[in-house]
Amino acid sequence: LAADPAALEPFLDLLRRLGYVSLRGGRYANTRATQRWLTLRSPQSLAGILGFLEDHIRRWDHLEETIKAGRPPFTAYEYFHEHPDRWQPFHDGQRTIASFTVAEVARKARLPKGPLRMIDIGGSHGLYTIALCRRYPGLTATIYDWPEGVAAGQREIARAGMAQRIRTEPGNFLTDDFGRNY
Repeated sequence: LAADPAALEPFLDLLRRLGYVSLRGGRYANTRATQRWLTLRSPQSLAGILGFLEDHIRRWDHLEETIKAGRPPFTAYEYFHEHPDRWQPFHDGQRTIASFTVAEVARKARLPKGPLRMIDIGGSHGLYTIALCRRYPGLTATIYDWPEGVAAGQREIARAGMAQRIRTEPGNFLTDDFGRNY
C-alpha cells in the first residue's frame, strides 16, 4: 500500500477491536465475517452497496431545498446522466440488495400455467427475471431499462445462459410506451 505505518497501525488496531481484522504474529488478516460480507470475492458481499449508498447520501445535501420547493432539484436519473461514472455503483448496489431477496421472491411468486411473457420495468441487473425464468420454464421476459441498466442486465443474462429466453430493451420507462401483452 505504501502507507505510513504510524498512520496505518492505529487504523488496523481499530479494525481489530471492531472485529474486522485479526492480529497474529504481527500480521493482520481479515476475519471470516469480513471475508464473507466485505470482500468482492464473496457471493454474500455487501461491498457493492457502498457506492450506491454514497450517492443516496449525497442527495441529502439537497433536503432543505427539496422541502422548500416540494420536489428534489434533480432526479436520481438526472444525477446519473450528469455523473455517468456513478451508474456502475448504482447497479452494483441494486444487484447487492436484490441478491438477498431474489430466491424468496422467485419462490413465492405465483404465475399462471402456460407460456407467458413478462416485462421487468427497471429490471437492470435482471436477477429477478432470471430467477423467475428458471422457476417457470414457459416464461420469456424482457428487461426494460435505461441503456445503462440494459448493459448491466445483458451481462447477468449472459452469465446465467438465459439469452434465449430473456431479451433487453433500452428506453425511458418514465415516458416511453413499452408495449402490451405482458
